[in-house]
This record gives sequence, C-alpha cells and structure tokens, in this order.
Amino acid sequence: MHGWARSRSGIKNRLTGHRMSADATELLDPGTVIVDGDALPGWFTPEGSKLYLPDWNDITKADTEPNFQRLLLGEMSAQEFADDLAERLNEAQAEWQEQRP
Repeated sequence: MHGWARSRSGIKNRLTGHRMSADATELLDPGTVIVDGDALPGWFTPEGSKLYLPDWNDITKADTEPNFQRLLLGEMSAQEFADDLAERLNEAQAEWQEQRP
C-alpha cells in the first residue's frame, strides 16, 4: 500500500496497492489505485487522520497484525487481508455512527 503525499510526489488523494516479490525487495506491477480521493465527493487527502474513527489504531495496528504477518508469510492473500481489514473498519464505523449524538 502506498499513500501519496503532494509535498513529495506532486500527487495526492490516492492510495495505491502493489504486488511485491516474495522477499519484498521489488514491486511487480505499477500498482492499482485502491482509493482515488479526487473522484470521491467531499474527500480531500486520505493520508493522515482526516477521518475520525476511535478504533482506527486498534484495528490497523493491533487487530490486523497477526493477519499482516500471515500475508507476509504467504499464508493469506492480499485480497483476504484487505477484505478482513475493510470488514473490521466498516463494523467500527457503523458502531461509531450509532454512538454519535
């Protein structure tokens, strides 16, 4: 996953996913745009904490760490990892929306 920063690349509002070699020393493709913030009304820069989700750190750092290791070891596909992460984030967002005043 690659987040673009305009200050360094001239591109912003994009997250790009790449296939990598098994030893993670090289990219195998030019990448696929996963999020194009310019195409989404109301989105600005997806990097950084522009969207508030209280469980973000737990989900992205603690909860998915075991699956990230499985992904790196080839025991899980990138699609499976992304689907699990998306499901966790969607559930947390729905829970947060229910709790908001």
